[in-house]
Amino acid sequence: MSRLSVYHIHCGSILCSCVVSLVRFDFRRFQQAIKEMLIAIFAYVRDRSCNLRNFTESEFYRPQRDNFCWTAISMYPHIWLNTRSTKIPYLALLNTGSGTRCISEFGTCNGFSAVHLARNVGDGGNVFTLDLPADTDYETLDHLSSSQKYEDIVTNQRVQEDGTGHHFAGKDAYSHVTQLFGDTMTFDYSPWHGKVGLCFVDAGHSHEYVKSDTENAFRMLADDGTIVWHGFDILHRDIYAFPNGLSKDHRLYYIENTSLAVYFKAEDSVRATAAK
Repeated sequence: MSRLSVYHIHCGSILCSCVVSLVRFDFRRFQQAIKEMLIAIFAYVRDRSCNLRNFTESEFYRPQRDNFCWTAISMYPHIWLNTRSTKIPYLALLNTGSGTRCISEFGTCNGFSAVHLARNVGDGGNVFTLDLPADTDYETLDHLSSSQKYEDIVTNQRVQEDGTGHHFAGKDAYSHVTQLFGDTMTFDYSPWHGKVGLCFVDAGHSHEYVKSDTENAFRMLADDGTIVWHGFDILHRDIYAFPNGLSKDHRLYYIENTSLAVYFKAEDSVRATAAK
């Protein structure tokens, strides 16, 4: 089935949901359905216009595709703060497929993604997740635009209703998740340099933050490490632009129907060696 027909089917099903919700006067469901349709359309535009390769073309995906349904995931109802449930299987697969035992996450939020990273990390592995302290004054963050500050303030207010990382905080099953607090722009990552198998970049959405977080992720990567960016879509123009720029010198991939972009250091190293 062609990519276009898949999007047609997806948008068609959402349109049916819109009609049903209107008939039932369920305007909240209608609003959510409209949002889903816009996300699907934006994803299609992104996939057609970006410079990255399709994830299914990667050396990583080919031997792992049969394991896609064997990752540990939870279909927790999507709320505004979560990494969407449609992205979680890919995040889990990138984790289990790499066999990494050390994961670093930029941006904890409510801990939904950290939980899935923790459930799929290798035996004896650990997850380190970093977020701003609850009492952060966002007006002092010079590398965010006014709209980005507003978005982060609203997000923080909703997160603090339950607490940062509340999905894993205080639960024995996630004792291997370490919550760190600080600004990703100024945090000292030196203890993890060259040791991290997977970095999940999902913190500040400005160019300065994405650039800084990505540079730190590269420093932390082990030789077979992976970087995953969340928010790689045309709605987040800085996050969309930065990996596109990186793709001129590195091999990066996008994952269809998600806002995830991926970098495999091992594949990039092989490409660089072959180019010499």
